[in-house]
Amino acid sequence: MLCGIGLLVVLVSNIWTISGWSESRGVYDDVCYLRQAHLFQQFGLDGLNTDIKRDDDRYLVNKLKAINFPDWNTVGRAPCHTWIAKTGKHVIQYPPGTGFALALFPEGFQVIPLYVLASIVVAWAARSDPSACGSRGGAAACPAPPQPAAMTASTSAIHRMPPGMPTPPASDSSAG
Repeated sequence: MLCGIGLLVVLVSNIWTISGWSESRGVYDDVCYLRQAHLFQQFGLDGLNTDIKRDDDRYLVNKLKAINFPDWNTVGRAPCHTWIAKTGKHVIQYPPGTGFALALFPEGFQVIPLYVLASIVVAWAARSDPSACGSRGGAAACPAPPQPAAMTASTSAIHRMPPGMPTPPASDSSAG
């Protein structure tokens, strides 16, 4: 019960802090993940193509200007975009999962709900995880940690026998 209350306090504290955030915090990662979300909203699954030339609506340029990025008009200096010589494109360097999740929320209100949802999911997972040992009767309900396996005469300090396994016969080093 005490663990659950503590978890609830942390969750409420996180949500309170997150709710004061802005979509334009000046963090390059935010700009790039939001651009990925914008591409998914604009092009569907073709948003996986993050070529910087697809900034036809100047979304990235406007985001970079909003955070006072000094080289907002220099393609090769855009944050989070890597030059891929094989394709001749500057593309977002991150995997698309976060951008896809952000795309589920309306543009302009994406960062806060995603972080709130993530906090709730983590809190729910921790609450329902029996290894957390608070939800099933306190510390007394926690299983004992596994004990190291017993050493045998034929094993070194590095090689241990799993519990319940028969001891292998000793090797005869005098033969040969």
